[in-house]
Amino acid sequence: MVHSHLITKIHSKYDVILGSSSPRRREIITKNIGFQNDKVKIMKPSFEENLNKGLYLEDLYRYAKDTVKHKAMSLIPDLEKEYCETKASLQQQQQQQQQHDEILVICCDTTLVDPVDGIIYEKPKDREDQLQNLQKFCYVLHELKCVSSVCIMLYCPSTKKYETHEFNSITSIIFDENIPKSILQDYVNSGEASDAAGGFKIQETAATFIKSIEGDFFNVMGFPVNKTVQELIKIIDG
Repeated sequence: MVHSHLITKIHSKYDVILGSSSPRRREIITKNIGFQNDKVKIMKPSFEENLNKGLYLEDLYRYAKDTVKHKAMSLIPDLEKEYCETKASLQQQQQQQQQHDEILVICCDTTLVDPVDGIIYEKPKDREDQLQNLQKFCYVLHELKCVSSVCIMLYCPSTKKYETHEFNSITSIIFDENIPKSILQDYVNSGEASDAAGGFKIQETAATFIKSIEGDFFNVMGFPVNKTVQELIKIIDG
């Protein structure tokens, strides 16, 4: 595994939490980055992702970055509770099982941005909204920016100290303006990607109406691989 030294070092020092219930993100950080599946715990952030988009018109890309930091911070009460419960359980059972003093939390938020009209697209409200989005992407805009923001938080429950590292990964998506509307309608009717930013999944049949991308493919799937590894290298080995 390419990043085995880095990942082994992380697992030896930290409990690893993925702050997301997305199966795609879990698959990416285990299959593509190399975290051990049985050593990654899933926790769903309680943050409602309801920041006022109107406050971000001057800096559309900051919206996802602020959202993901709120996601990570919302996990702190759950991290404290679980740490205390695990510690008490190990003491009661007199087990020597290792409990790390530090926790590494990874959270991600993905949006689609139209920098020309100043619009931030998240998950569609319904199928009608999804179809309108896809038609606009193909026949009006042609190009969108996929913005994935990652927050890596190092947290110590015993001292309640933490540090966060946030970054953006941006991929340009070029849509096919010649795709028939019937294909977009069939795609929406299939129910695919109603839970994805913009209402499409590039790794599935939405690839039929995406002409090309410039940037990290995994970023469009919902988790940037290369920039995450580069940031982990700086945090762990830097």
